[in-house]
Amino acid sequence: MKNIFLFILITVNIFGFKDYSISDIKLEGKYRIERSTSKAITGILHEFYLNGNIKSEKTFKDGLLHRHSKLYYENKILKKDSNYSYNKLHRLEKEYDTNGKLKKSTNYSNGRRKYTIEYYSSGKINIQTNYKNDIPHGSYTKYFRNGQVEIQGEYTNGKLNGLWRVYYENKNPQIIANYKNDVYHGKYFQYNDDGILTLKRVYKNGVEVIKVLEN
Repeated sequence: MKNIFLFILITVNIFGFKDYSISDIKLEGKYRIERSTSKAITGILHEFYLNGNIKSEKTFKDGLLHRHSKLYYENKILKKDSNYSYNKLHRLEKEYDTNGKLKKSTNYSNGRRKYTIEYYSSGKINIQTNYKNDIPHGSYTKYFRNGQVEIQGEYTNGKLNGLWRVYYENKNPQIIANYKNDVYHGKYFQYNDDGILTLKRVYKNGVEVIKVLEN
């Protein structure tokens, strides 16, 4: 992959923002500061590709990322649109493909994910995942490209728990299984694509204790 040379400018407005050149600032820990005064910067940092197209636009307050931040592909298409609260992702972040189509949206609270939605290129939803303390927690759903549910279940603190269902694209069930702490626990049913039961199992803490093959 070829190297891309960049040059960086900071543009500011009259509402308390200050204009900087890249030679006047440096990164110290998590802060952007002035080299001469060691004061944290407040302003908008623009980064450009060699061809002059914008690469990023980041807002700083007191040396930290705050409010809007945007990243772009070299063809000027928006790549990522994020919101920050003092260096932590906060509220909605959207990611786009090189054609400008939304591929993922994530809602944050003080740097931790609350939920994510991933999309097919058609715009239809692919995967929905809920989070608690930045790990999967709550409902999870994956869809086929035609919009039908493919997988559905629940996470508890990052582990599969309770009833999970896997479907064929014709809506018939493929697998219905119970989980406990990420392993099979309880009844497990498997079906063919006509919806006919072909296998029964019973698990205890991930260990199979009963298996019945259907005719």
